[in-house]
Amino acid sequence: MKIANVLSLTLLAGLAFCLVGCGGAEKPEQGDGGADAAKDAGKVAVVNAKCPMMGNKINQAAMAPDMTRDYNGQKVGFCCPSCMPKWDALSEEDKEAKLAAAMTP
Repeated sequence: MKIANVLSLTLLAGLAFCLVGCGGAEKPEQGDGGADAAKDAGKVAVVNAKCPMMGNKINQAAMAPDMTRDYNGQKVGFCCPSCMPKWDALSEEDKEAKLAAAMTP
């Protein structure tokens, strides 16, 4: 019985981590308009559709500049601040592979 309880708790914890992810759910896109346009000022476009570290979907057109890294002349976006140091620690080959995977829709 104890083993079944431990397995159940482990499964629930894993499921919760998958649902929450690194940066949580993506925020819905705002409609166009005066207030939304002002709020989006300072956003940068990135080349990837998903976070190269966690695989979470990102809003390519509304990425905050502090959530990006420059890589080979391109802006790479991330889902949360904790992904960027992990990216920085990767080798060039690993960055290429992760970016290629993150650019597929």
